Parts: sequence; structure tokens; C-alpha cells
Amino acid sequence: MPAPTVPTSLATASTSSPTTPTKSTNAAYPFNKAAADAILRSSDNVDFWVRRSILAEASCIFEDMLSIPQPPPGALDDDDTKDGLPVIRLSETHQTLDKLLRLCYPIDDPEFSTLGDVRPVLEAAMKYMMEEATSLLRARLVKLGHSQPLRAFAIACALDLTQEAESLVPLAYTAHCAFVDELKDISAGVYYRVSHYMAKCTARRRCLFRQATSQKMVQALFHMSCSTPLPRT
Repeated sequence: MPAPTVPTSLATASTSSPTTPTKSTNAAYPFNKAAADAILRSSDNVDFWVRRSILAEASCIFEDMLSIPQPPPGALDDDDTKDGLPVIRLSETHQTLDKLLRLCYPIDDPEFSTLGDVRPVLEAAMKYMMEEATSLLRARLVKLGHSQPLRAFAIACALDLTQEAESLVPLAYTAHCAFVDELKDISAGVYYRVSHYMAKCTARRRCLFRQATSQKMVQALFHMSCSTPLPRT
């Protein structure tokens, strides 16, 4: 996934600004502390009061973003600051940001019980180049994929996670007759390679079955010959 372009200022971190200001609300603890020195605003207008130093350690994208010199006081619109702090608008929802930031902060990690929980946070972690969060979520994707292999495989393909996709494709083979919405996100090339893989697996299984059947017949004939008494002369 290509790295996002670093904005020219913290106040323009999103690609688009709302035409009419919408009143924002503050996020839940611990992202509502007055000790924060920056504010991340979700796409649904929830403000996360964060510490720059923590974000900079977790993400090289945020490190670059937060290092950009800011305009002098009074040069920004009222909607670009809050209580004197710069507001960074992001495209993620507040649910995604909450889980993502909890992976960065020295607090308990959030729960990821479904693939629907994992995907948006994993996408955000990859987008902002958060290595530790990305590694954790990739492992979680594979673990959850044992119960929903086709969905997990399609997500891995959509996010260009080759290693995870390769580990999931044997499991996805068992559900190849099903359809899940995530399959809409994979390319025709991926679909062709998976179909080819499944065809090879089917052929190999048939070959192994024939080999096993022949071996059982040989073993049966051998046991029969051993159990049959020799004729007396």
C-alpha cells in the first residue's frame, strides 16, 4: 500500500474539508486528556486528544506530519484549531481510530474478535506505517481466518499481504464453493491463480487417493497371501 502524501500543515491532513463546520465531540478516555498537544479528528467528527511523542514513535508518517512547522497563531480558521491545539483531520471513523491508537499507547490492547474489527484498523495501521500495530493485526487476521478462511484470504489479497494470503489459501480451498463480499475486492488475476491452485489441489488429491487405494490393495493381497497356509507336498 503506497504511503500517503504528507500534508503541508497539520490543519490540512485530510484531502477534503467539510463545507459547513460540524460540531465535534471528544473521544473517550484516555484520548480526552488536557495534557495532549495535538488533536486527531475522525471522519465522523470525534476528537482524539493525543501526545505527539507517542504518535511519532509509533508511526513515521505521523512523525513527519507532526514535524511540519505550523502557521502563526491566528492564521488558521477556527475549525482548524481547538483550545489552541492544531486539529488533524483523518479519513478513519472514530471506532477505527480508537482501536488504532490503543495499539500505540501504553495501555491494554483492544479486542479484535471478528474480521470486520480487524480490517479497517489493519488498513489504517498500514497507511500510517505503524509497524508494531501492523504486525499484530496481520497475525490476528490469520488466526481469525481459521474460522472464516475465505474472507480472511480475500482481505489479505486486497491488502497485498502475500505471506498471509499464501498461508490462508489451503484453508480457503475448503470453502471454494462459497461466496463472501470480500471477494469483490480481489483482482481477476488473483482469482485466476486461486482457481488454478484449487484445480492443482483437486488433481493432487485424486492422485493421492489412487495411490492410497492401490497401496491398500497391495497390502490386502499381501496379508491374504501370508495368512493362507502353504499347500502340503
